[in-house]
Amino acid sequence: MLVHTDKEIHEVEWQQYITGVAVNLHQREASQSRWKQYAAGIAASTSIIASGAWFCWPAPLLPRLLDQDSPVPMTPEEASWMVCFIEVGTLISPFPATLMADHLGRKRSMLLCTPLFVFSVALIFFIRTLWSLCLARFIQGLAMGIPYTVLPLYLGEIASSEARGAISSFFGIAWSLGCLFPYCVGPYLSYNSLTYATFLLNIIFVACFIWQPESPYYYALRNKPNKVAVMLVGLRDSTLEDLIKKEVEDIQLEVRKSSEEKASWKDVIATPPDRK
Repeated sequence: MLVHTDKEIHEVEWQQYITGVAVNLHQREASQSRWKQYAAGIAASTSIIASGAWFCWPAPLLPRLLDQDSPVPMTPEEASWMVCFIEVGTLISPFPATLMADHLGRKRSMLLCTPLFVFSVALIFFIRTLWSLCLARFIQGLAMGIPYTVLPLYLGEIASSEARGAISSFFGIAWSLGCLFPYCVGPYLSYNSLTYATFLLNIIFVACFIWQPESPYYYALRNKPNKVAVMLVGLRDSTLEDLIKKEVEDIQLEVRKSSEEKASWKDVIATPPDRK
């Protein structure tokens, strides 16, 4: 029969205590670090709030645009064309947006949508014709397609596995809030005031998001492991070097696998299951 001495029992209990403290410390750091991830996710999602607001911007203005005293006179048929031009831009911009995300980074790509919105607002204010308004809507569609394509990437890549589900839901919530905005304030604002108020959302996006970190996956794609570690330390707020090192290795492995298994348009046609 095996008999443990008091000293051995004490050592086992002490080891269990140390292990428990380490686990609790890790859980506490993981819980605290999620707030930095949530902050980055919310800041990035304001781009979609602004996009949703511009998407629905004409809705409360249509009765005034079709009125005799309209700031931009148009018929109902012309108004329908003006409204739908944003969809043309949204159809085009996702293709260059994916290239921008890989070459410029997720963060810089999303920030680049702001100059397009600025140009569209200038057209709305200074050239008050139907065709300038249609062009402004088309440019807004180009701008909107960038965060619409890149934001889901950014949200998924900055989040830890424990917080990824919650952070990924920010996209849908932000889009709904953005679409709701013109309907809530539009009936009480003039044509110019609603345009100013909607553009203010773009300014809020830049002011909040410019301070946030780049996706660590982008730096892994650029083969910069040191930068990956720096971004992870900022997002995870962890002092446990082994955990950061392991996550850097996991991200590099995932990016490497993704690059090796990268599909092409030819695969969509050449593989029978994909054709379905």
